Amino acid sequence: MWQRRAGLRARVKELIVVAQDITAFGADRGKVEVARLLDELNKVEGIAWIRLLYAYPERITDEFVAAMVRNDKVLHYLDVPIQHIDSDVLRAMNRKGDEGTVRAALEKLRAAMPGYHPAHHAHHRVPRRDARTV
Repeated sequence: MWQRRAGLRARVKELIVVAQDITAFGADRGKVEVARLLDELNKVEGIAWIRLLYAYPERITDEFVAAMVRNDKVLHYLDVPIQHIDSDVLRAMNRKGDEGTVRAALEKLRAAMPGYHPAHHAHHRVPRRDARTV
């Protein structure tokens, strides 16, 4: 299906699935289907492995993690943009979730995938939207 539409003929070593938040795949059509996407991509012949970039902590569900685990081509690697760990700072940044959300997501990934390799980005200060920092 997907491979025919994409015209995948040559062997591809790595497929990088990248979006601002891959866990939102399908939400624009009314149903989040990232687990189904991973299931379908895993079936594509010629792809050696699949790397996932980016997933926000508050959207890392059990279904998503299970899809990462059951699909052998999906690397146990996930880039999670952690904008801060302090709940007050996250609230000031108008971000969803809190320290507990971030920690729970990381623990969920580590528990399901013993070989999980975290990749995280963290801000070290609250960004200001004024002339001094733009």
